[in-house]
Amino acid sequence: MTQTPDISATSRTWSIDVTLTTTLAEIRSHNLCQSGFAKIRDHLGVSPDDAKTHNDPFPIALLLETNGLDGALWVTAHVAPRSVLRNFLIRRLDTGEHSALKSLRANPVDAVWWHNCEAAIVRVVDCLRSDASESDMRAAARAAARAAYAADVARAAARAAARAAARALRRVVDRLVARRDDDPDR
Repeated sequence: MTQTPDISATSRTWSIDVTLTTTLAEIRSHNLCQSGFAKIRDHLGVSPDDAKTHNDPFPIALLLETNGLDGALWVTAHVAPRSVLRNFLIRRLDTGEHSALKSLRANPVDAVWWHNCEAAIVRVVDCLRSDASESDMRAAARAAARAAYAADVARAAARAAARAAARALRRVVDRLVARRDDDPDR
């Protein structure tokens, strides 16, 4: 994995742009599927024989065009340094403009499942920030997945209860209307 930093300074702030790059040889060493490898190799205009030792770096973002999001994420997960992946996840979960916590907190709900989701995301972020062990990370991720599943179940149950209540209310209203129609003196 090669990182090419572009550091520029203004009067008060620093901006660091890190472009993640990789090579065909590095991707090949991680056993990307043959069709996915062929897509990027052909896009770069490299022959199958030359691809085995092709060490000219190219930006991982190029994989979005050639192999789609899944392919780009797969390569990134296999070749990016752990610190880069950790910081990316922290931004997506906690600090980014469209992070999971910001989205969750934008529409707070006073429900146990909502608080469990928030707590699970916070635990995952804490593990990422403390560079926790793999087993701790897996446990936090499993807890987050369970919280998300419980939230889905709770929402589905709430929707089902609301539909049942609406049907019951409709039946009561229909009966009242029918009684009124049967007995005009009421």
